[in-house]
Amino acid sequence: MYDIRIFRKAREYLNKLSDEEKKFILNEIYKLKNNPYSDPQLRPLKGYKSFWKLYMKKNRAIIKILILKKQILVFVIGHRRNVYDDFFEGRKR
Repeated sequence: MYDIRIFRKAREYLNKLSDEEKKFILNEIYKLKNNPYSDPQLRPLKGYKSFWKLYMKKNRAIIKILILKKQILVFVIGHRRNVYDDFFEGRKR
């Protein structure tokens, strides 16, 4: 079973949402706990080795899966329109 760590930027976005939306997104993320690679909504992030994007209706999460440490790191959660800009801010592509 994987441990899930949600970073500050992702938590800030979650705090802006309604309780219903927040519950849905967290439920989708916690589904990854047992076997993250079995979720069809999880796809590799092009151009970034070991980063993944999780589709959740109109939202996306950018995550990294650490197999040896059994951790899932959730860096950014956001609307599909803005999430990639938020993630790539400060990173070279």
